[in-house]
Amino acid sequence: MITRSRFTIAIAATASALAVTPLLVGASPAADAPAKTPVPTTAPVGTPTAPPPGPTVPAAPTTAPAQATTVPVGSPTTAPAVPTEAPGPTPVHPTVVGPNGITVTDNTGTLNITVPTDWVDVDARSGIRDDGSQRPTVSASPDLDAWTSTWTVPGTYATVLGPNADPATLLSAYTFTNACTEGAVEQYNDGRLVGLRQVWSNCDGTNTQLVNIAARSADNLYTVFAQVQLLAPDAALLGQILGSVGAVPGTNPGQSPAPPPTPATLGVAPPALLQGVVPPDSRTVTDQTGRVSVAAPSAWTDVVDAPRLNDDFSERPFVAVAPDVDAYFTDWEAPGLEVTAYPFRPDPYTIIANQGWPDDCDDGGLYSVSIRGLTGLMQMWLNCGGTASRIISVAVSPASQSTTAYLEIQLPTSDDATLSAALASLTVN
Repeated sequence: MITRSRFTIAIAATASALAVTPLLVGASPAADAPAKTPVPTTAPVGTPTAPPPGPTVPAAPTTAPAQATTVPVGSPTTAPAVPTEAPGPTPVHPTVVGPNGITVTDNTGTLNITVPTDWVDVDARSGIRDDGSQRPTVSASPDLDAWTSTWTVPGTYATVLGPNADPATLLSAYTFTNACTEGAVEQYNDGRLVGLRQVWSNCDGTNTQLVNIAARSADNLYTVFAQVQLLAPDAALLGQILGSVGAVPGTNPGQSPAPPPTPATLGVAPPALLQGVVPPDSRTVTDQTGRVSVAAPSAWTDVVDAPRLNDDFSERPFVAVAPDVDAYFTDWEAPGLEVTAYPFRPDPYTIIANQGWPDDCDDGGLYSVSIRGLTGLMQMWLNCGGTASRIISVAVSPASQSTTAYLEIQLPTSDDATLSAALASLTVN
């Protein structure tokens, strides 16, 4: 059976000695967030952030009893790690081994980074841009889980945004005053990338040094945010890693696909779907920011609700709920749903198209939709992955144009009760 996943595997394009090493794509760190994942802050650079509240972080707000999430002792995080686009399967990721280390390419095939040969735990899965398309992202470490949660393992993270991303905003979104000595924000220019750099040192009482850069390419085609953690200052290794971050030759990782033209709709979505009620035994799940909520069957008790990142590194509300969220993300016949609050888009079809399933499902038609003050489009996908499962994608915005909510639900049967309840309960602010 074909596995349900948005992720692909790319082969690194920078070949020296063409030796392919199997690197497992881990589930951490988050494709949408750098290592250590501190809470994004709007405070100016240099303003100390509040110390972490303690070793536990409140679980997602739902109508079910809350479950506490424990942050590992000694961890500099102040919140749980942001989830990847989807847990997905664990494929083997080919890389190219050369004299300077291993060169890893992200799954879009547009972003390269070269790391030491023992940094063999790699996550090359994409994040999601504000238009719903893939955001090139890659992480590498000897142990991604340990790198994410401690200061005792080296590693690196890099992601690419458009050329208009503001380096100062990106850099100030991540601070480590709860664990490290803060260095000054400095100009950065390695001849290829021009922007800002900040060094965080003596992290958690160790010699560990963490370096963040946010810089535009010299040709002004894209912006890179990169982070390198080393167990002791090493200017040569730092320069080698940062000097390798960039576009695969002949590509532009900062370029989103052109917005697709919106095709003709088949009229208004079936009224029965839009006039549903929320069964009294449903449970309402709400994301961690409190901005999106949706009803789901009471038996759907598995929830993922940590925010993702917008292109300016602000929080993007997200919640997924299912009987088993991992199965929902990877199995065509596992039910589940997710809701994401994107920055407002006047063309909701762009998100539907960029998040769509044309290679795996039959096109069941595009419909206009209006539910409780939310207007937009609904796309039906049928016979997904060679099964009887359907995926229904909905992109709608309130009249205030404060956001565009994207709801995606997978239904392995023809029963529409869960879909109509989700539409009747969908709330965004």
